[in-house]
Amino acid sequence: MQKIRNMKTEKLNGTEKRLYELIAPYAMSRQVITEFDGYPVLTDDNYIWFITFSDDGNLTGFSAIRQTKKHVEFTNDYVIPEYRKKGVHKKLLSERIKWCKKNNIDIIKADCTDECLPHYLKAGFKVVRELKKWHKVELTL
Repeated sequence: MQKIRNMKTEKLNGTEKRLYELIAPYAMSRQVITEFDGYPVLTDDNYIWFITFSDDGNLTGFSAIRQTKKHVEFTNDYVIPEYRKKGVHKKLLSERIKWCKKNNIDIIKADCTDECLPHYLKAGFKVVRELKKWHKVELTL
C-alpha cells in the first residue's frame, strides 16, 4: 500500500456550510452508517472537523474533535475505503493531537474500532475500557 504523499488537511467548524457539503454524502450513506454500527455522524458548534484530501483534491477521510467542559473527544473517524492503509487515519489523528497541544487540552478521549486501535496506541493512548465492538481510549497530554 502506497502512502499518500502530499495530503492536505482542512479544518472546519461544526456548522460550516462547506462541512455539510463535504460530509453529507458519507454521513447519509448506508455503508458508513453500517461501519459506524448504526451511530449517526453528529455535529454542532462544539465540533471542529478535520478533512483530508489527496494531492489531486479527492476527499480521503474526515474526523472531528468534540469539546466538552473537561476534555475533548475524538469522534467520527472515517477513511474513504480506497484510501485506507495509506496513512490517512494516522494523519487525521496527528492533526487532532497537534490541535489539542496548541490549545492546551489535557485529556483526550475516543471510542475506536479494532482497525483504528493500533494508531491510537502508537500515539500514546491507553485502553480504558473494552466494549463488544469498540475500545474506549484516553490520552493525557
